[in-house]
Amino acid sequence: AAAAAAAAEGGKKRARAAPAATAAEGPLRKDIRAAVAALLPETSLDQTLASWALDAVASDPGAGVDPNVVRAAAFNGGCLAAGIVALEARALHDAAVATERDADDDADDDAAAKKKTKPRGASASVEPVPDALWSALAGLHRAYGDDGASRLCSRGALANHPRTTAALEAQLENDAAAASKIYDALLDDGLAGGDSEGGGAQRRMWEREQLRCYQRLGEWSEVADIVWESEWERTLDDAAAGVGLAGACTVAGLRPSEDVDERAIAGAAAGGGKLGA
Repeated sequence: AAAAAAAAEGGKKRARAAPAATAAEGPLRKDIRAAVAALLPETSLDQTLASWALDAVASDPGAGVDPNVVRAAAFNGGCLAAGIVALEARALHDAAVATERDADDDADDDAAAKKKTKPRGASASVEPVPDALWSALAGLHRAYGDDGASRLCSRGALANHPRTTAALEAQLENDAAAASKIYDALLDDGLAGGDSEGGGAQRRMWEREQLRCYQRLGEWSEVADIVWESEWERTLDDAAAGVGLAGACTVAGLRPSEDVDERAIAGAAAGGGKLGA
């Protein structure tokens, strides 16, 4: 009995000491996270710095760094692979946290009052991985040259858009003909103002993926029409604005500068770095 009492007393002392240790660690980790988050927007100045900062983000996925900031750092610092690793670490972390939370909710047999304030199944409505994270990953994978991974991520970001998701799934199943029909219908409905799924960036995604479908099917006349209608007119607008026709016809000039998901990275499809090891 005396030994049990001593053990219990020791446990109480450890429990009292634990908050002090946690308090000492908490502010330090918070300061480090804040420093890394402040550093990320400046990493375009140096590729080595960008790589280090993105590695730091990957090693601490619970920091909750804005996915768009990570994506911009990866693009501007020329570290696509490091950005993908950082965002995928965050996605795995968020999914694990959501799974653990759901398990805790299912195992919770506490008082009925708690169940009244939090309806059963409420946690299931919480997205385990934010749409912004999926979109950022899709943009980096596409710039890296991995269209399959990009479409998988886009499907996660567009889970609430069933027609677009169906088209992406058809592409993932190598059914370019079915995907092309869906994109064609989406674009027609968008032009008529009758489609609720389409925003500006999403419409550009439909155009881009429909173009890929036509390329896969060998329908080159359709490819030429899309290039003319959706890209050449923008090029002419840029030229009229004083960009210069030669400059406007570059690969980068064919993408809207305000669309952060559309970036032309020289040699990105060649691989290498962390993902090509």
